[in-house]
Amino acid sequence: VLAFASEVHLTRNAHIKGNLLVGCGTLTVDGGKIDGDIEGGAGHAYLNGTVLGKVSLNLGHIRFGDEYKAAGGTSITLHKPLEEEIANKPAGLKVTIEPKERFFQSIFFFLSFAAAFVTGLLMITFFKDFSRDLSFYARSNFLKNSGIGALLLFMIPIVIIILLVLVVTIPVSLMLTALYLFLLYISTIISALTLGSYIMDKTKKNGRPVKLFLSLLIGLIIIFLIVETPFIGWIFSLTAIILGMGSFVMYFYNKLPGKEQAA
Repeated sequence: VLAFASEVHLTRNAHIKGNLLVGCGTLTVDGGKIDGDIEGGAGHAYLNGTVLGKVSLNLGHIRFGDEYKAAGGTSITLHKPLEEEIANKPAGLKVTIEPKERFFQSIFFFLSFAAAFVTGLLMITFFKDFSRDLSFYARSNFLKNSGIGALLLFMIPIVIIILLVLVVTIPVSLMLTALYLFLLYISTIISALTLGSYIMDKTKKNGRPVKLFLSLLIGLIIIFLIVETPFIGWIFSLTAIILGMGSFVMYFYNKLPGKEQAA
């Protein structure tokens, strides 16, 4: 069972004939039986019932019920020491204290942000008109571009696998893979530029065109901060990729001979 939610609650009659992989705000195992392992993380957890495998969880707070049993052992990682003693502590409980690293403490966060900003800045510098037109096109065709982006995001890997299986088309598959990776990276930058341009356009008080580099900076800051939000950040990241990918592909598609005139 793969469970991601604000709250995950297993009742006394629950019986999972395998593993439970969980990511949530509150995990409640109120009795029941799990034939496999419990793995994942939660802000708060109450564990009771029987687990035939092992339990390995990253938590903010933990409580155990008096019926809790884990045949494979229990390993808990906490962000900070608990203020009170753990009640009903199971035998062999392994507790690791590992302070949670904030996103602003991660060098990877700043390097990723700097790389995205520099890439976007180069795109704006050398392709200014293209960048402005693309951001406007993305805003004007939001739903259509998002739909095409979602289709491309999931269909291209399938096409790549098919081309690999056919063997003779492996070179084409490799080129398509490189293009796909490029689209994945540039999509977030395009969405950031689009979001920033929209905000700048709505807040400006004069009729001057919005500054693209400032729009890019604002958009990237917003996207990078929201993406770091626990549990929902991946949804926003996926949305940014889908919009950017669809806008990029459809923009060039409409520039094909005969398409622009027809539009």
